Amino acid sequence: MPYRSHFAVLAALILSCAPSTTRVSERACTGCRTAEGICLVGNETDACGLQGVSCAQCVNPQVCAQGACIDMSGAGGGGGFTITADGGVDDCSAEAKLIYVVDQDRTLSSFNPRLIGQPNGPFIDLGQISCASEPGAEPFSMAVDRNATAWIVYDSGELFTVDVKAIPLTCVKTGFMPQQNVAKFGMGFVANEPGSKEETLFISGSDLASSLSTTKFGTLMTAPPYRVSVTGTLNGAPELTGTGDAKLWAFLPNVTPPKVARLSKVNGAIESVFEAQALAGVPRAWAFAFWGGDFFVFLERSTDSSTKVWRVNGSTGAVTAAVGDTSRTIVGAGVSTCAPVEIN
Repeated sequence: MPYRSHFAVLAALILSCAPSTTRVSERACTGCRTAEGICLVGNETDACGLQGVSCAQCVNPQVCAQGACIDMSGAGGGGGFTITADGGVDDCSAEAKLIYVVDQDRTLSSFNPRLIGQPNGPFIDLGQISCASEPGAEPFSMAVDRNATAWIVYDSGELFTVDVKAIPLTCVKTGFMPQQNVAKFGMGFVANEPGSKEETLFISGSDLASSLSTTKFGTLMTAPPYRVSVTGTLNGAPELTGTGDAKLWAFLPNVTPPKVARLSKVNGAIESVFEAQALAGVPRAWAFAFWGGDFFVFLERSTDSSTKVWRVNGSTGAVTAAVGDTSRTIVGAGVSTCAPVEIN
């Protein structure tokens, strides 16, 4: 939730920097650069990279996905529930296995946890979204479905979709209308059963004027009439994330102490909890995603100059710093149920 107080395997990703015989500066190239300084698109296995980095060669079974070499061993669309070598579900595109984040300034980026600590880092900017929202409205929260479509709600109560595989990014307004005093909400897709291709969008929301001390828990239909079903009430204003093994989790930053909790999908009741004292402080923007067995918290507090990224161990609840000041204010994060549930 901005709670502003908040990868058929691999469709081609065509970027604006086409193959060229002309040397260009690093800044001018949006793909990758060869040793000779030639700018390439950056989405090929033997020339992978974005934002002017040196072209990398991916080694089988890796493929190039949004500028990063991703291990796709075991991927293949067999139709049943199987787990690939990286723990992902095999019918999913490579794009659908990444985390995505949206900034207050409307920049949509992928976040690849495998690249934490690497020279170019885990973020790849895909572009700025231009949603036809009400004047002054800003992104509030985001979820991503198995088709790698981002669902982005604005603080005006407007809901949009963006296909992260399509560059340039295009915003499509849905027919969602605020209802049952739910206009803005944190959200996350969760598999209906372990390994299921069917998923449900869970939400935790409020009306536009809410203090966010409590929020309404329920589900949102992702097709007309976009009906909200409220089944419970939550303390605080959590961001939600789901998993391919059918579990729903929440990050609650504005309770004491902050918590990462597994919630009942029936009524939102807390079923298990990790306390996260290291994340205490007045939250200004927060987002949350599960990936590879751990949780990633994107948090900017009143004492922070920008969003920091924290890893919460999915087994022990231990909190460690993953990325320091990001120079971003991240108000939403989304990850699909295609994301790996464990890393071997």
